[in-house]
Amino acid sequence: MPLTLELTDFTSEVAEVGPCKLSLKFQVPQEKVALKIEEKYKELNQNVNIPGFRRGKVPRKLLEKKYGKTVMEEAKLDLVNACYEKVVEDKKLNPVGEPQIDLEKIELKEDAALAFEATVEVKPTFELKEYAGIEAKRPKVEVSDLDVGQAIDRVRETKANLVPVANGPCQADDLLVVDEELIVDGKPIEKHENVRIPVTDGNSIMGRPCPELKATLEGAKAGDVRTLKVAVPEEHKDAALRGKEGEVRLTVRDIKRIQLPEMTEAWLKSLDFDSLDEFKEEMRRRVKAEREKGADEVVEERILEELRRRHEFPIPEGLITANVDRVLARTHIDLQQAGMSEEKIHEHLEANRETSRGTVATYLRNRYLLEAIADKEKVYVTEDEVDERIQRLAAASRKWPHEVKEQYENEGLLPVLRGKMREEKVLVLLREKAKVEQEA
Repeated sequence: MPLTLELTDFTSEVAEVGPCKLSLKFQVPQEKVALKIEEKYKELNQNVNIPGFRRGKVPRKLLEKKYGKTVMEEAKLDLVNACYEKVVEDKKLNPVGEPQIDLEKIELKEDAALAFEATVEVKPTFELKEYAGIEAKRPKVEVSDLDVGQAIDRVRETKANLVPVANGPCQADDLLVVDEELIVDGKPIEKHENVRIPVTDGNSIMGRPCPELKATLEGAKAGDVRTLKVAVPEEHKDAALRGKEGEVRLTVRDIKRIQLPEMTEAWLKSLDFDSLDEFKEEMRRRVKAEREKGADEVVEERILEELRRRHEFPIPEGLITANVDRVLARTHIDLQQAGMSEEKIHEHLEANRETSRGTVATYLRNRYLLEAIADKEKVYVTEDEVDERIQRLAAASRKWPHEVKEQYENEGLLPVLRGKMREEKVLVLLREKAKVEQEA
């Protein structure tokens, strides 16, 4: 039988050493240490193959000589994990990350007790104050004819065609079809044909960031050749070319222009509308629904702001730092792809670190508040509700629901989805309990 530690098998002390931070001290008696080590040697004896010995019959002295260090490390890890997990379970601690334990400093001896320490950050505890009846102003929702016209144009753009432009220079919304060729020391190195580049939004060339591209292509016509200076990237497959100055030659094959469909009766029928008036009315309804949703979100944020004012409690520092580091890491990648130098990226990230910390701390405070209210109000998310949300996500991404669910399961995102849905329910409840007034 594997050795199972109970709280009576070791001693522990739990002390608060900072905001949301606990110090844990453990001591395991010598006899329990010896039992664990013996257990590990028995496991090893049943599984190891040593010439001249049957399984389970290898002398312990020989096992100690060949595997002693590994066995002691495994025994130490088992005891440390068992003690920590037992204290967390029985004393109902709520860790928000992994414990900090210096395993290198922990010495395990068969003839001595095992003593070690750990520190861990835990969820903040606070008294939930009144959250019903919060006063909040709701933005006024209005939809003009101009708003409806812009919504109609967005629909037309999704149904637009690209038509060739025979004469004249390219315009802001055009799409250029070009051949790209990288030339270094007068020799062609790389070539890509029929590459599509949006005139306005184009900012990369040959798969690399290029902020000067837009200006280079301005006013181009079919048949034109435009060039710009570039440096061969350090990751280029040919080491001899890395860092060298080169030239990218762009030969414009075609210019494609967006042609919006006419709002004919046939076109409207293709969208399941019987008339232009019916189409406009549906667009007005959609714009209004979107703005109503936005107004609700403003109310929710104002309620959360008041809740944060009423509840002052510390946020685990390590949790803030970990989330900030993730945010800044993503920003680093985005800025690299935009062609920013490492020096400028570093300056940007450091300048925005404190802002990011504030944003992350606000997000975490909101999360803990909503979780506490959800617990008190017994707000839960059912499996049917999760399945319904997955069906909507699948429809939006044009996938089968089972594919989306499998992806979420594989990536460990189902608990995140449930948590988000639970928070959404609490926000609706808070709006319903609030005293909401319309802005003038």
